[in-house]
Amino acid sequence: MRVKLIFPASGQLVSQRLRAVPAPPLSLEYLAAFFSIDDQIELIDMGRGDQPGYEDEVDLVAMHVRTPVATTAFKIADQFRCKGKKVIMGGPHPTLLPLECINHADAVCIGEGEKTLPAIIKDLKTGSLRRFYIGGPFNLTELPDEFVHFPELSDLQHLPSPRRGLFPPARYHLNGVFISRGCPYDCKFCAVKHFQGAAVRLRPIEELLSE
Repeated sequence: MRVKLIFPASGQLVSQRLRAVPAPPLSLEYLAAFFSIDDQIELIDMGRGDQPGYEDEVDLVAMHVRTPVATTAFKIADQFRCKGKKVIMGGPHPTLLPLECINHADAVCIGEGEKTLPAIIKDLKTGSLRRFYIGGPFNLTELPDEFVHFPELSDLQHLPSPRRGLFPPARYHLNGVFISRGCPYDCKFCAVKHFQGAAVRLRPIEELLSE
């Protein structure tokens, strides 16, 4: 399977990232680890000037969508879908506004991807892709019936290691690693508690050291 994983950016966000961000988007490297080693994975960091490549032969386009670039992500998704490509969206914006995002995608991932992404890949390969895949204890009352739900948040154990060799060598100055998710505070301007839970979950120290 040929897969594009895209980190969208546009305009001022591109120029800011080119100047100021020395690390790759960890979300793409981490998501790539859930695909088979036989799959052809291409990572697209538009914040570093990468282009989507609408004419490329690809079986799946997956995007990590943040609210500041949601409009750009929708335009990219629409272009790929016009060419008959399957598009899935995940990340903070699809988690908070899945019904908006499904207008531009074949499937939307709500919440965390440890359980949902393997299910999406399996269903895509068998031709049974559903519209919504939910990872976490979210309210499902507004969603249509066509969804797959994993109600428990990940315990963050035995996670795959990010595939760090897929970006061009020497492009970035450092790599990142995540150690926890969740937050016990209730800041009104922040959505972390909403989609990562109110308790801090820590990855096992030995696994962090190994990574």
